[in-house]
Amino acid sequence: MGSDTEAEKSIQKEKKKVISLAPIAKPLAGKKLQKRTFKLIQKAAGKKCLKRGVKEVVKSIRRGQKGICVIAGNVSPIDVITHLPILCEEAGVPYLYVPSKEDLAQAGSTKRPTCCVLVMLKPAKGDLSAEDLEKLKTDYEQVADDVKELASDLPPGPPPSKVLDSDSFTTLEVGSGIGNVRVVQDYLGGMEESRESPPAEHGFYMPAEWEPHAQTWIGWPERQDNWRHNALPAQRVFVDVAKAISKFEPVTVCASPSQWENARKQLPEDIRVVEMSMNDSWFRDSGPTFVVRKRPLKLSAINRNIAGIDWNFNAWGGAEDGCYNDWTHDLLVSKKILAVERIPRFQHSMILEGGSIHVDGEGTCLATEECLLNKNRNPHMSKQQIEEELKRYLGVKTFIWLPRGLYGDDDTNGHIDNMCCFAKPGVVLLSWTDDETDPQYERSVEALSVFSSSVDARGRKIQVVKLHVPGPLYMTEEEAFGIVQEGCEAKPRIAGTRLAASYVNFYIANGGIIVPRFGDAKRDEDAIRVLSETYPHHSVVGIENAREIVLAGGNIHCITQQQPAEPSSVADNGH
Repeated sequence: MGSDTEAEKSIQKEKKKVISLAPIAKPLAGKKLQKRTFKLIQKAAGKKCLKRGVKEVVKSIRRGQKGICVIAGNVSPIDVITHLPILCEEAGVPYLYVPSKEDLAQAGSTKRPTCCVLVMLKPAKGDLSAEDLEKLKTDYEQVADDVKELASDLPPGPPPSKVLDSDSFTTLEVGSGIGNVRVVQDYLGGMEESRESPPAEHGFYMPAEWEPHAQTWIGWPERQDNWRHNALPAQRVFVDVAKAISKFEPVTVCASPSQWENARKQLPEDIRVVEMSMNDSWFRDSGPTFVVRKRPLKLSAINRNIAGIDWNFNAWGGAEDGCYNDWTHDLLVSKKILAVERIPRFQHSMILEGGSIHVDGEGTCLATEECLLNKNRNPHMSKQQIEEELKRYLGVKTFIWLPRGLYGDDDTNGHIDNMCCFAKPGVVLLSWTDDETDPQYERSVEALSVFSSSVDARGRKIQVVKLHVPGPLYMTEEEAFGIVQEGCEAKPRIAGTRLAASYVNFYIANGGIIVPRFGDAKRDEDAIRVLSETYPHHSVVGIENAREIVLAGGNIHCITQQQPAEPSSVADNGH
């Protein structure tokens, strides 16, 4: 390939600030070809090309060097999937990742790849402006011909994968900092996906909670302005929940640096404890929503049949209506969990909590208008727009909307997981009361009316199983006194407040049902009986003193997040 071709001169003259990359037609191999590929990028970048190689770029980022990090060709999956993107985002350094399928395949081999091109760019003066970022979008068409010519110089080998053109994948966008990164590749393999390429288009769907789990994730409580007596009573109940679930499946508990040793001492050795910062411990809502493939691929280091959705989060209402003022640590919980497990991550800007949706795994989604249509979540989105996004990300087709959630569930604005849930396809467990003077009665009857006229995604009529609520229960003076209220940054907990207590807020493990007990002897026993009849092949385990969790605004389902088992064949998930 000549160095003075008209195409190269054109790139140099007209696009000095533009990075032009194209996925290489087949795996790059050998230092000679690596150098030639690097030179191609260098010519497109002009004199802005500073560093090459993973180690050099990492050093530059840690020293505070600003610019664009460009990753192309074959890079170790450990570097690309977990280390480099996180490092870039934490440092506010925009990055682009442009591999081909063959590049990814080689990156998954046991032998560390020899070829990678990784470039750090620096503006002439100061930080990158919005105009610079716009100009630095990838324009892979500019060098498509050069890439084809370069690839044609390769020695004979396996048939190459095609060079991607503008119609093969979505346009690259360059962002700066968390939430603005767009990554392009010709199939999902351990990296973030752009909004234009949602999980459902890759064959992912959200499985039902009763489908097999790989493990359960739980946070560790410590907020003194939400959990009474320095969270010590709540921590004991969290230990009981974790131990109960661990009898059925692995459990990972995440605790802040200051609480890690405390959590480790209280929990059995068979429960993993991971250090992780958080603003509070409601992992149902701050943790990822996991999705799996309907038609699994053959598993490898880069072929994953599981992914996680990282929704936006604003502490159930934002600065005006949220439960606390600072949720910056919570915003990173999903990303960290997925990085720990090396699971691909889909990021979405829509504010959504896991407790606000419930699915049957067959295309039906439950939600409440009180929560998802609340103006403190996504005021710019209509009901139809929210449905469309959930279809694209969860793989659902049909929605059953309840007007309201559980009475007294002001913290979450009526999450569905406190009001009702699927017990199995076509069957719903509904929070109920026979007391017509209870404000909950009107809501329960209202929901029953909706279900009586609804069908699921497969056309089945909905069967309703009533699960009577306890109480009513109220926060006592003693309980309120044990919470640090003065100068706190959290929602006040006031004596006399009705507690949002519901047995529907249980958790389904592999062969186990973990349900709260609130100290209402009759209703506690009734709930265990109903759940035992509903799940005859599961062991129902009641957790004593679950009142400690509801005092802070949720319960067992709210503090847990299931990670589905990753399908390895079609038989694994039956789809």
